Amino acid sequence: MYGKNTSNRAFNYADFGMDMKDEPMQSGRTASVRIQKSSPTGVCAGEKIMAFGMKFNVPEEKDYHLRRFSVMNPESELFEIDTASDPNFKGPVWTRILASMQRKDDFLRGRVWEAMMNKQNRFCGYKVSIDGVMAFLPLSRACWFHNNLYHDASRKCIAVKVVSIDPKRPRTSLVVEAESPWRYVVKSQGESAFSAGQTPYALAMDFDKARGGLVFPLVSGKKAIICPLEQAQTVARRKGFPDAPDFLTGCCWRIRIISNTEPVLQAEPLDILL
Repeated sequence: MYGKNTSNRAFNYADFGMDMKDEPMQSGRTASVRIQKSSPTGVCAGEKIMAFGMKFNVPEEKDYHLRRFSVMNPESELFEIDTASDPNFKGPVWTRILASMQRKDDFLRGRVWEAMMNKQNRFCGYKVSIDGVMAFLPLSRACWFHNNLYHDASRKCIAVKVVSIDPKRPRTSLVVEAESPWRYVVKSQGESAFSAGQTPYALAMDFDKARGGLVFPLVSGKKAIICPLEQAQTVARRKGFPDAPDFLTGCCWRIRIISNTEPVLQAEPLDILL
């Protein structure tokens, strides 16, 4: 169902013949614990602690002191990065990104900027903005979005995990993947949690305009859970969040499974956890 990574080697932009030299490294802006609207740059922020121990590492700037990190690049070279002084990795955003690498179940939330093409003009992944820091999401690590003809991630918020960083290539160094957050939410609860009448947590990854629903991908032959988009927007507004469909993705929801007898499960949204 999902694209697989056939190599243990980390990805970088050069593998796909892409040039990112004109893209900004980082914005220096801070992400607040709660935001009331989407920013022009597509920043998505939320609370630090998620349900059942899942963490989205998006605290206020005051929660993070700029500091030194030891980072190993894809070539197994060790680097020291100081987010207080390194011009290529300076600021609270990079501190947040580097800190998330050190904890297995810390995930970041960003916005997919656009689909990317390689030198052969073939779709190879997405450019993702994490509070202004640009990252590459390879096609084979894009999970639900591994085929953009069926599911296009462009402009949607998405949960990601950092795969690698290469300080030798500061403007094209950050590579992320989207399967770990999805797998963590689904696998940590078990398949029985997604039966009729249950109220599990699920990761919204897409919205289906044709069906008017918010999409929560699943496994075991079930393609996805669908929640009515209008109901999800109502829940978001009640909590003071934007109700734009592309903002409602990339975060956990508590839902109630209504029916699991159809190829696509039907559910209702109960709460959004940002």
